[in-house]
Amino acid sequence: MFQFARRLNLRGDARETMAWATEMTSYVDDHTDLDVSLWGVFGAPVGTFAWSTFVEGRATLVAATDHLGADDGYHDLVMKARDWITAPAEDVFRSVVYGGPLDEPPPLGSVASVTETVATTGKMSEAVGWATDMAEYGSSVVGSRITLLVNAYGDFGGITFISVARDMTATDELSATIRSDIGYVERIKASEGLFVDGSARQTLLRRLA
Repeated sequence: MFQFARRLNLRGDARETMAWATEMTSYVDDHTDLDVSLWGVFGAPVGTFAWSTFVEGRATLVAATDHLGADDGYHDLVMKARDWITAPAEDVFRSVVYGGPLDEPPPLGSVASVTETVATTGKMSEAVGWATDMAEYGSSVVGSRITLLVNAYGDFGGITFISVARDMTATDELSATIRSDIGYVERIKASEGLFVDGSARQTLLRRLA
C-alpha cells in the first residue's frame, strides 16, 4: 500500500482559498475512486494545504490522474486558483512499512503529527529497521497507530512517521506521553548516525475536509 500526498501554497483571501480547496477535494472524491482528505498545515508557509489518500499501487493512482487529466471540470477548477498559487505543487508518494490507514477515516478536526527525515547514504536498511521499531514502540506507548512510510519517490531515503489524534488537546496529551517515556528517549539516542543531520522536519496537519 502507498500514500500519495500533494502540498500547495495559496495566497489570497483565506475564505476564498479555503472554499476552493474544499471544492477541489469534493470534486476529486466524486469523480475518481480515491478517498481524499484535505488538511491545513502548521509548520509550512501560511496558506499551505495538503491533500492525501492511500492507494493499493501506482496503477490505481495513475488511473485516477489520467481520468482527471481528461476532465474539463477538473481543469476549470485548477484554473480558478491560478491567481492564488505561489509555486508548483509538491507531490510525495510513499510506501507503507508499518501501520497504514485507520479503519475509519479520521473525522474533521483530527490532527496528524508528521515527522520526516532522510536516511544516511549506506544506512537505509538500518534506518528503516530502527524506524519500524520506533513506530511499533510508539504505538504501544500512546495507544494509537503510528504509521511509518518510506519514500517511493521524492527524496531518496525519506522516512516519515504519522500519528493521528482526535483533536489538538489529544495531540498535546500524546506528545507529552511520548516525550516523557524512557524507552522512547533511549531509542532516539540509538538513531545517531542513521539519518542526515538537519534533515528532520515536523509538521502538524488539521483535517479540514
